[in-house]
Amino acid sequence: MNTEFEIIKMIDKVLSPSPSKLTQIYESDSELFYLNKKKYLWSIDDFSSEDYLISSNPEQLGWNLAAATISDIYACGGIPEYYSHSVTLDSNWDNKYILKFCTGIKKALQYAGVEFIAGDLSIAKNWKYTGTVIGKSDEKFVCRKGACPGDKIYITGKTGSGNLEAILKLNQNNTYLKEFFASHKFKLPIRKKESGLIKKYASSCIDTSDGLINALNTISMLNKTGFLINNPELIKESGLISKIMHLPEELLLAGECGEYELLFTVNPKKAHDFLTEAKNNRLKFYCLGQMLSSFKSKILMKGKIQIDISDFNFRARDFINPETYIESMCNFFKGKPY
Repeated sequence: MNTEFEIIKMIDKVLSPSPSKLTQIYESDSELFYLNKKKYLWSIDDFSSEDYLISSNPEQLGWNLAAATISDIYACGGIPEYYSHSVTLDSNWDNKYILKFCTGIKKALQYAGVEFIAGDLSIAKNWKYTGTVIGKSDEKFVCRKGACPGDKIYITGKTGSGNLEAILKLNQNNTYLKEFFASHKFKLPIRKKESGLIKKYASSCIDTSDGLINALNTISMLNKTGFLINNPELIKESGLISKIMHLPEELLLAGECGEYELLFTVNPKKAHDFLTEAKNNRLKFYCLGQMLSSFKSKILMKGKIQIDISDFNFRARDFINPETYIESMCNFFKGKPY
């Protein structure tokens, strides 16, 4: 169990959540609760410049923040309906920047069919953003629990874009990366259509807000299972960035700046029907591997080589700066026998 989980348990014990709440700690991406005898979903997310999202494109930044907030509702198979936020503007942002930033948020909400309610505003040296969303849920609620040994692991998109964004942000003055940085576009997905199908077939689901490996570790912890990833589906830029930066490709899976894709498990008996319906609806999913029976078995394949990641437990908040965090992860993967 990580430090975050223990802190959440402590807070939960002190505050004694409402009996209307139907979910347990860490059980799901969104909280499920009763209101007037109907089931609703609620989620809140906090972002800042420390998340290493590139802010040179204000409209893209606005879209990404709204998309990331909404993602938790989709991970539970819900339909997001109402949205609000608290925005701390960077004191260097002018009116032109702010308008484009808000336009990005608006476009994301319109795409998802979500209504904006209201918000709060302040100004400081660095930007900060807190988004909240309420959605509705029917009888089929998908949480992080439910995965079983043998279940296939799927994801809604390729992995690595989020951590690539962070690497570029941290190295934006690198001469070799300037051209790459200028052409880079990182737009978070809004998996509205995919969520409906996932809800129908998934045994568990989580978004990859904290990166692929951390998402898998959470599913593994809650279900007391292991996992095998034999097809990580990294983005095409992974090899180039690895060579330029002299970093293991696995960092794009291991870092905590995720893509907010939906990672989910499906019983193998349902996999054929799931893939058939996905094809009929022109939806694409990637099969990464499968869940294993032993909690201690956490394996990442690199070609034909097995990398044991059962002792991977790095969290950025445990390090004094991102450079030390990255160095520790590099040493971890470089120390694994290939």
